[in-house]
Amino acid sequence: MEQRKKKTMYTFYDQFKDVSSSYLDLVIEDPFKDIKEKYGHGCKKCLNKKCILGEGKIDPVYCFIGHKVNKYEMENGIFSTISNLKIHNLISYMGKDAYYTNVFGCLCNNPECLDRLTEEMKIVNPEIIICLGAEVFNSITQDSKEMKDLRLKSHTIELDKFYSVYVTHSLRELSYKRDEIYPLLKEELDFINETRI
Repeated sequence: MEQRKKKTMYTFYDQFKDVSSSYLDLVIEDPFKDIKEKYGHGCKKCLNKKCILGEGKIDPVYCFIGHKVNKYEMENGIFSTISNLKIHNLISYMGKDAYYTNVFGCLCNNPECLDRLTEEMKIVNPEIIICLGAEVFNSITQDSKEMKDLRLKSHTIELDKFYSVYVTHSLRELSYKRDEIYPLLKEELDFINETRI
């Protein structure tokens, strides 16, 4: 049977696990191939053997960006920790397909990761970026703004192009201060949805 090339939106391999085997002969073009080859050597600064990219949909409405991966995520994947599993709940709450990644795809704050993030966003092409925490926003913009000056406001950052950006409390904060942070995070997500409409 002649192989066919799937030229539509990129679909991750694990999404084929429940479909008919007749689809498994499709040749899936990986839009992240060049990034993986470029940054696949890992980080020389923290001696990490690989750089973790994000996961999700191409051309999404929302792209959630966290700060950096930890050692467990390096070994088991970006959605392997309890904190990052909460991303699924955020995406579900926003009611849209989304993408999730980190500013730093290694164990340290390697400036090279900002170049990787720029290239990653060029491929993902989200409509709106949601920074999970002031630390994320400041890492991208090289600024030092406080959360009180960022939340419930629309911002603009430049990566491969200018993006509309919102800043919410981080999932790390939600993990250990749930009763305090959950209402704030819900308020921030509702604000983003209402502002976009």
